[in-house]
Amino acid sequence: MAEAWDRALTALALLAVDPGGLGGLALRARAGPVRDALTALVGATGLPVVRLHPGMEDGALFGGLDLAATLAAGRVVTGRGLLAEPAVLVLAMAERAGPGMAARLAQALDEGRGHCLIALDEGAGPEEALSPALAERLAFAIDLSDVATGEMTAFPWSAAAIMAARQRMARVALPEGLLTEIAGAMAAFGIGSGRAGLFALRAAQAHAALAGRERVGPEDLTAAAGLVLAHRATQVPQEREPEPEPEPPGEGTERAESEEPVLPEEFPAEMVLEAVRALLPADLLDRLAAGRTRAGRGEGTGAARKGNRRGRPLPARPGRMGDGARVDVVATLRAAAPWQALRQGMREGRGVQVRAGDLPSVTGGIGVREAEHPHAAGPVDGRVVRVLAVVA
Repeated sequence: MAEAWDRALTALALLAVDPGGLGGLALRARAGPVRDALTALVGATGLPVVRLHPGMEDGALFGGLDLAATLAAGRVVTGRGLLAEPAVLVLAMAERAGPGMAARLAQALDEGRGHCLIALDEGAGPEEALSPALAERLAFAIDLSDVATGEMTAFPWSAAAIMAARQRMARVALPEGLLTEIAGAMAAFGIGSGRAGLFALRAAQAHAALAGRERVGPEDLTAAAGLVLAHRATQVPQEREPEPEPEPPGEGTERAESEEPVLPEEFPAEMVLEAVRALLPADLLDRLAAGRTRAGRGEGTGAARKGNRRGRPLPARPGRMGDGARVDVVATLRAAAPWQALRQGMREGRGVQVRAGDLPSVTGGIGVREAEHPHAAGPVDGRVVRVLAVVA
């Protein structure tokens, strides 16, 4: 799997040349020396590196009131968030980022202030993956799960070469008809994202600039198409049937001036298709079939989601019942017991009267089974109703 490592180095170099235009890299790999070696190269972009956690709040990301400084100064002091300046955002455990965190990072990338994101996906299976809305805004996706430490090579570009390519990129010319060729490849592979085509163009320009060229060549286009389009493919294109030769024009006929642009001769026909097809996963069709099976499971409610009964159980804490939360019966009865004399006098009824504030909910951490928390029960069921009389 040395090819995967080489593609990761190339993607990182292209990000260093055009960090804001390419969005970032989704890196699927478990914690280990291979991932650490690649993330250590993030500094080659020349931008400050900011490490994020999927549980960060808005105050840390966007800034807000600095309470300690405000109390010390006797006036309102606001702090700057981590997203205030252009930076390389390294998001650990990216597969756990909820919709809110994904939306905030997507907004930061869409604003075009020079941010790029390295999303470290540590998912153990296909159901644990980066948010599609966030993955859509990252040009590259590399899987280093099967790369061994002996297959790693050094980063072949110097900081001076990266800076020179960044300055050269604005002068790199695009051949006429290049966008049409990329759009045709996207249609053939079932890619409906408009961003993918723009990412492919910018990646081709950055690749040419990194090689010292001022015009996109075939090698630049094939490298960019493989890095940007291969992981977005949703179908395998069929072989095209040879088109019949056109009849020679009759006398007095002229070619229309508004013909579609044609790529120069140095770009072979179907070059982009072959470049992307070469990097398609061998089990692409099986993955797509498995994805459709998961999406159609149940009664039309969408893909099944993984539960939160994994890991060490968290302690019970007061809160409202929500998605995935469970009632800790013992803790609930313990919280409601001291108030029974007052509540029985205020309202007649049998059993223990429980208010909403008495319901400590418990949620699972990482890797635990339901049976490992003996006092956790589902939302108040028949066994609990005989003991509790829930009062709104």
